[in-house]
Amino acid sequence: MRAFGWAPPKALDGSDSEWSSKRLRALAYVVGVIFKGNGSVYKSLKSTRNPSHKEVSYEVALRATSRQSVDFFIEECGCVLRRKLVRAQGPYKDGCYVGKYRSVDFYKWWKELSFESIRAIAYAFPVQYLQGRFDSESGVGDYAVYMFGAISHFKVLELDRELCIKVGLRTGPLLPYGHVGEIGRINGRTFVSKEQKLRFSVNAKDFLKILHRIKVEERNAKLLSMIRGRAWTPWSESIREVAIALGNTGLNHNSISERLAMTRGMIVPRMTIYSWQHGTSSWDAYVQKAKSEPANS
Repeated sequence: MRAFGWAPPKALDGSDSEWSSKRLRALAYVVGVIFKGNGSVYKSLKSTRNPSHKEVSYEVALRATSRQSVDFFIEECGCVLRRKLVRAQGPYKDGCYVGKYRSVDFYKWWKELSFESIRAIAYAFPVQYLQGRFDSESGVGDYAVYMFGAISHFKVLELDRELCIKVGLRTGPLLPYGHVGEIGRINGRTFVSKEQKLRFSVNAKDFLKILHRIKVEERNAKLLSMIRGRAWTPWSESIREVAIALGNTGLNHNSISERLAMTRGMIVPRMTIYSWQHGTSSWDAYVQKAKSEPANS
């Protein structure tokens, strides 16, 4: 055992005897939650018995309306810090629960952590990192799971999207949505968007197969009900190329779908054709890309 306090892993390959594979995977999940997500690492003033004196508290925490997601964060964070499990606080008036631990060592490590170091953790344990990111920042709809962010988090979303492709999720392009000044709600709180929002989508069935579930109960229930009974066809790159070529001749999505049905005997949905024309690759292309790139680049 290390003599004093908490210390981060010296390596991510399991060679550090203090960090088991389970503990490293938990770290990747926690990083996914607190990296530009609903989780946070901060310092605050804590009251003491002396009313005139307050002490600084260094905390890692998650605030969310989902009790299940907060409880899971507590389990993973407890594993990372090697602490006894705490109880979630709440619900508060806004419907949120809070799970938090105090650790000055973790706080100092996190505040000095570079983007490249976070990237290394994410690439070493992409499934757990993405589970944390999607539990914190996702939405469900249109037979897809969406990852949300803002233009100021462009590099983070690019990393998320790279990892989604790496682990085998059919993934759409990163695109803007909404507008500056738009009013929305997060965890029971109203906010006004101050910058352009971005998002990308991943295939819902792939999500369940590879990332398994979303810890937020309502989102996960919607995901399960949404894809029930819906089949997906792994379209080849050759069909995608034909569809794009037909589109370049001026045909609309309906006409392209009809032409493919007549000439190829394949019923390609209009939305699939639309996504191809806006940058989404075929599954063949994703497979080839994943095979050609090193797993821990």
